[in-house]
Amino acid sequence: LAPLISVDTYHAETARRALDIGADIINDVSGLCSPEMIDLAASSRTDWIAMHSLSIPVDRKHVLPVGSDSYTEVERWLTQRLELWDKAGLDLERIIFDPGVGFGKDSLQSLQLLKQVGHFRRHGLRILVGHSRKSFLHQLTGAELVEKDQATVGMSLQLCHQRVDILRVHNIPLHAAAYRGWSHLQSSAAS
Repeated sequence: LAPLISVDTYHAETARRALDIGADIINDVSGLCSPEMIDLAASSRTDWIAMHSLSIPVDRKHVLPVGSDSYTEVERWLTQRLELWDKAGLDLERIIFDPGVGFGKDSLQSLQLLKQVGHFRRHGLRILVGHSRKSFLHQLTGAELVEKDQATVGMSLQLCHQRVDILRVHNIPLHAAAYRGWSHLQSSAAS
C-alpha cells in the first residue's frame, strides 16, 4: 500500500497546483466553503477534508462561547455545509469531515466533541479526527510527549469504538500496536 499525500490549504490555487503534481487528498482547513474550492472539489476526483474552524487563519482567542454545546454548534455548521455541497453537486463520498478538535473550541468543548464525534457518521461522511498532542491534553497529562502520546492512544481507542474512519496522530508505531490489540479483542467479542 503506497502512502497517500495530503496537502493542507485553504487557497484554491495552492490546491490546484497540489492536484496537478499528484496530491491524493486536499485538506481544506477553512471547511470547503469558498466557491473556488467547491468548484475545484467538484471537478476533481480527489478526496477532500473539510475541517470546522471559527477563523482562518486560526485565532486562539476566537472560540465558541463558554458553556456552549460544541457538538450542536459543529453539527449546525456541518448541516449548512452539506446543503451547500449538495447544491454544488459534490460527490459526498469524497468528502471527509474533520470536526476541528482544538480549533475554535476550549478544552472542555474539545473533550465534549470527542465524546460524541461518532454521531457525525449519521450524515454519511467519513470522519477524521486530529486529537494527537493537542494543547487541551495539558488538562489531563503532564507536558512530556510520552504522557501526551499515552493519553492520545487512550482517546484513539475510544474513537475507534465510535467508528471514526481516520485518526491523525504523531506516534504511529504506538498507535498501530495499541490498535492491533484493541481490534483483536473487538473481533473476538463479535464472535
